[in-house]
Amino acid sequence: MEVIFPISATLELNSQMASAFRISLQKKLWSFLIPDGDAEEFLIKNIKEFTNNVNDSEVTAFFLNPYINTGLMVGECINLDMSLVSGKVKLTEKSGCYKDRYSTISYCNWVLSFFDQELLKEIEDNTMSDFEFLSSITKVW
Repeated sequence: MEVIFPISATLELNSQMASAFRISLQKKLWSFLIPDGDAEEFLIKNIKEFTNNVNDSEVTAFFLNPYINTGLMVGECINLDMSLVSGKVKLTEKSGCYKDRYSTISYCNWVLSFFDQELLKEIEDNTMSDFEFLSSITKVW
């Protein structure tokens, strides 16, 4: 069953997400793929299926896609302008740029950080059942 978690972003929430993502990057909690320019050589050396199908454009695209998207995400992050609005971090795209990949990874990071904090609280309390814990942090629509 697929689940969608909608997020109603506010300046406050976006600021928290940007700050949490920055902290996780500083703590080196994320490992990113190698640059897409080096990916083909890496795949040839390490992935037999890629090497055996190097002339098949669909297979090549399938294996290179994650590396290309990682590079595009890094580019999006570099092209964001940061400003402070009422003491909150606000990130805006430069003209002609997007921040979809950045938003996706920063939302993911924020949710994971939230779950980590809640799990640490649960370990300290150890009074809630797993069901009670999950019920307390999710909302059924």
